[in-house]
Amino acid sequence: FPFFIFKYGGLFLLFYLLCEIGIAMPLLYAELMIGRRGKQNPVGAINLLCLENKASFKWSKLGWLYFVIAFLTFGYYIVYAALPAGFVIDGLKAFYVSHASGQIGKLDTHVLGNTYILESCVVVLMLSAMFVVAKGINRGLERISTITVPLYFFILCGLAVYMFFVSSPFDALKNMFAIKPDVSLIVVFFTALSFAFLKFNVGMGSMVLYGSYLPYATSLKRSTLWIVLFDLMISVLAYFISDGLIKSLNPSLFLNDFSNQNVTVIFDNIPHSIMISVLFFSAACLAVWTVLIAMLETMTATLSEQLGISHTKAIALLSIGLLLLATLLVIAQTTLWDEKLLTYSVHASWIKRTALEILTPMAVLLMAIFSSWVIDRETSQSELRFGPIAYGLWRFFMRYVIPVCMVVIFVYGFMA
Repeated sequence: FPFFIFKYGGLFLLFYLLCEIGIAMPLLYAELMIGRRGKQNPVGAINLLCLENKASFKWSKLGWLYFVIAFLTFGYYIVYAALPAGFVIDGLKAFYVSHASGQIGKLDTHVLGNTYILESCVVVLMLSAMFVVAKGINRGLERISTITVPLYFFILCGLAVYMFFVSSPFDALKNMFAIKPDVSLIVVFFTALSFAFLKFNVGMGSMVLYGSYLPYATSLKRSTLWIVLFDLMISVLAYFISDGLIKSLNPSLFLNDFSNQNVTVIFDNIPHSIMISVLFFSAACLAVWTVLIAMLETMTATLSEQLGISHTKAIALLSIGLLLLATLLVIAQTTLWDEKLLTYSVHASWIKRTALEILTPMAVLLMAIFSSWVIDRETSQSELRFGPIAYGLWRFFMRYVIPVCMVVIFVYGFMA
């Protein structure tokens, strides 16, 4: 969010809010509705609704499409998560060295090209996510969320307060709404839309599974609004923190040559840089780790329930496949092998494009059609419990606005 604001300015903020309210929110309602109605994994929930609405069971392939998207996204996302995890380790090491020697320590960016460090971080993240999922929704995900979510929020609040005293929040606010020249509308729109999908975990099946855990007494409208408001607050906090950091670096350099190298350089010119960097990257790890758990939980439930195997066996099978994919991406990220050998097969950019630019729009299009055209009005209205106007707007966006947007995005992503 901060990087896109720096790059595209107020246009990205506008498109992101439009995509969040007009596309991501209606989809979030639809996925939670299907999950709560079906009380199963995405494949099973869609099958049950097909049975209720006398529709073709071929729609269950949408649930398996969710599975493929989550698998590919998890593969490159865990490598992205390994980078801040490596920086946390480097930060703690630099903090120890600075206290032991009396010299000011700096982050060591060798983690960016070290296969073994990145792979170790990937393995640790994978094992920790497996542990949480293996414990189940109550003893695992629910219990860990009561720790990680408040901790993440308090770290961001603390960093925001710190940046308030070392930088100007008013300049940051002005930059958030600034209009950047020579910006492509379609590029900004696609970027905002892809980011909104990733932020809300829609188009991957996770929210269908989470919906299956919701009791009927829970208001989908109220829950979704809280999710949106909390997400927006976190995004704005992250922006104000990052704005103060970027001011210590040449902003044009940051935007024109964005890399993980720059991410570490921005901490060199601020007071208490090592402590701030450890907190910053710890928050990044917490944020990504919770997304990894959500995706792994969804894939595990789908395999376990659809193939009739134990929860433990499903986690083991998935972890082997995901670890192999992530390892290939780590090798492509670092210098152990010649990157050219992997450019056209397993490079993260290829997998990311396939998952986000081709498969996700396809899944979202099918979900919009299924939830608004296949599921009858009585079923969806009884689950959503909207008033006539709100329900009419939701149905209009799901039937017409979102499909048109997805066709445009799909064509653009396929031809780009």
